[in-house]
Amino acid sequence: MKGRKLSKCLESLKEAKTDNERFAALMLVAKVLKASDVTQDERREIFQSVGFNFINRLLRSEAVPEGCCKLAFKEIAMVILGCYATDTVMLTSTDMMRNLQVFNDLLLIAPSSTEMDDEDTPSKVSITDDCLQIIAAMVDIPETREDLIDQKTVTCLCHMFIEKKYGCERSFAILLAMLHYNKAGTWRGNKEGLNSLLDHLATQFDNAKDSSKFELCSTLCTIVVSIDKSTVDMNKADVNKTDMNKLTFPSWSITMRKSLKDILGSKITQGMRSPAIQLASLLVDNLGVEWAFDFQDTDQNELPSPKFLLMVVHLVCIEVRMLLENEDWTKILEHSPLLSGCYSLLERIIGYMTTGPTMLLEEKTLMQLHSAMLGAFNAVTCFLMDVASDDSGKKNCHPVTYASIRVLGSWMAEETLALNKEINKLIPFLIRASKEQFYKAMKKTENADLSLNKLAIDDPLNNMGEATPSKSPSNVNDNMAGQSNESSTDTETKKTGKDHNGTADHTSSDSTGKSIEKTDSKNASKKVTFGEVKKEAFNTQMDQGTIILLFLLPGFCHLSVEDKSRGLLLENNFHELLWEYFQFQWESFTQEHKDLTVTMETSAEESLVTMTTACGIYLNLTVLESGMVTKDTTFKELLHFIMKNMPSLVNIEPLLVFSGNLTVLGLMLLRHQTTSSRSQEIDQSKQSKFFTAAVHFLSRAHVMEKSKRGCVIVLSEPYRESWSDLAELWHLGMQVLCASIPSFPVLQGTILRSGWIPCVLKLLSDDKLFSMDEETKMAYESMLTQIVKWSSSGKKIVTEKGGKQIASSHKMVDLLSILQ
Repeated sequence: MKGRKLSKCLESLKEAKTDNERFAALMLVAKVLKASDVTQDERREIFQSVGFNFINRLLRSEAVPEGCCKLAFKEIAMVILGCYATDTVMLTSTDMMRNLQVFNDLLLIAPSSTEMDDEDTPSKVSITDDCLQIIAAMVDIPETREDLIDQKTVTCLCHMFIEKKYGCERSFAILLAMLHYNKAGTWRGNKEGLNSLLDHLATQFDNAKDSSKFELCSTLCTIVVSIDKSTVDMNKADVNKTDMNKLTFPSWSITMRKSLKDILGSKITQGMRSPAIQLASLLVDNLGVEWAFDFQDTDQNELPSPKFLLMVVHLVCIEVRMLLENEDWTKILEHSPLLSGCYSLLERIIGYMTTGPTMLLEEKTLMQLHSAMLGAFNAVTCFLMDVASDDSGKKNCHPVTYASIRVLGSWMAEETLALNKEINKLIPFLIRASKEQFYKAMKKTENADLSLNKLAIDDPLNNMGEATPSKSPSNVNDNMAGQSNESSTDTETKKTGKDHNGTADHTSSDSTGKSIEKTDSKNASKKVTFGEVKKEAFNTQMDQGTIILLFLLPGFCHLSVEDKSRGLLLENNFHELLWEYFQFQWESFTQEHKDLTVTMETSAEESLVTMTTACGIYLNLTVLESGMVTKDTTFKELLHFIMKNMPSLVNIEPLLVFSGNLTVLGLMLLRHQTTSSRSQEIDQSKQSKFFTAAVHFLSRAHVMEKSKRGCVIVLSEPYRESWSDLAELWHLGMQVLCASIPSFPVLQGTILRSGWIPCVLKLLSDDKLFSMDEETKMAYESMLTQIVKWSSSGKKIVTEKGGKQIASSHKMVDLLSILQ
């Protein structure tokens, strides 16, 4: 910029004595700021002369010079602020942040299509353009983005779109950019805006009778994909037949269900059906399977109608079969967003059928669902077999393949009989693909100089539809669609684009606020559609963040019980891969949840569940493949891990189930090691600490509780809450403990020092009502019998505490015979 112009501008501001003179000088400032040769330093120098105080006065002043538009001050203030939309320092300044509420108010005065001929419309248009330009720039900055959410600018943008005000398309584009960065966090404190937006779109969706209905379907997907149960107002009661009428969903979701029922029940093309299926999948994913039940007109004593649910599931299964059985690889990739939606819905349905309130589904309905899904998963297995036979190997590591493996994992986790032969044939491929993808994910992490715990373990199907532009927007302005619905009477082109310096091209502006024309010096970038978003996420999320082995473990746990399947797992060294993955999850868990006594984050909970499932697999292998366990180094390393870490976990209640798994697995591995040459390699100090922790876990399960009838033996509170997961572990642990007593003198001493023997005898002595169940009584009898048999000190304690009388009254024959 030539020094003369800058000097003249600064001199005019300096010489201005009154607000009117200063306002006139600002007209010159606006023209100078728009100049293409103004540097950032010169812009800041000009602004320092103007000052935020004066700008703030202009934004809030209602009095204007005679003959000027009532918005003149606000307009010129926004023109100046808009010129700094590319200046990060200015955008993040406290003064700019303090004006967010003002910007919100200004957005809401944007003219509607019926107001475009009003006298003050040019000023409103100019103000709206500058507001949107500033807000769009703020979306790119994390700290200002959070302020936009907290100050409810998101809600204002929603209302601009709903009311079809000037700038409505750009406001929606900004919303999409917010969703890209913040996902469900965008709606924090903005639920009113979200529900209003969805109500508006759902009504349009329901009323549309032409092709726009399917366009709206895709638009709804971009919003619905960003919500979760925390952002939706709904009464999710414990659903059963009697209280189904208490379950309520947002009105917009009911409207969408009605429209989707009409669409999917009609004869339409795949292109029309695809977005409808994806929307239905997202709604089931975010609102639960119950959303698909039609219970509005159902009597309280009747089961809700599952017709819509059945229709959706059948259509999804048909789509999966049509894609995987009839299309080639290229076509399958083209339809990957649809495949993603189908897979996601299948996962939810399987979860609902196995863990949900299935009393809402009659046996006939369950059989229909199972039959339909059987065909779909048969297609998935055939598809994966085809991938496995691909000589190039390129298909093996494709996100579509990973997603197919994941959805098959959900089937394997619950269905142990159907498709068993087909799945057995796939075991080598599933292990190979899992191993390659796991190593690839770890290598990417290492190359990025990140520790293992930084590797994101995201949900690939849930995230496949994130509102993510085709590439992460470096600037929101460059990713927003052009204005297409601002006014049918407005012939001027108005967009949020910027010139190459980032400033809007205001070709003219005068003090009366008349016709301020703005044009975009750049072509507006292509509008981001849900299909593009879904496909982009489909192709990146699984490849970059998700370890597919996570989803196969429950199924592999079932397979490890079956002889043929277990043999295939071991032949392909699955136990070695599982050990590497277990260590990865342990490091992730301990890094993300260093204080194990406080509430866990979701990622830590996922790691905990995964490690617990892995323990289940190792337990099956230890019981059924004892010969291999004594020789394989993997189990030696696993035992050392357990003895080192389990003692520090056993006192932490949230980890009770996990520590129970480690206890039983450790006891079994130790017992096997005594028969091998490696028994001398075991650290005796660690062994002693482990036995102490094991006894601690097993001894705390039962307590005496007073009742109206008298004293009864009950589960202790921590165990009671998790007993469904602990019962089998506890009984198995007691069996292994009893079997280990003869082989480990140190275990005998640990039991005696713990005070457990007197406690058990006291429980039995006080149990006058004989409330202890037979299986539990047998477990305690076996432990007491082994202690008496192998330890003279133990026999003395039992005898002194009235062991004979207790054994007699509780009919403990084995214990009584050895005490005679």
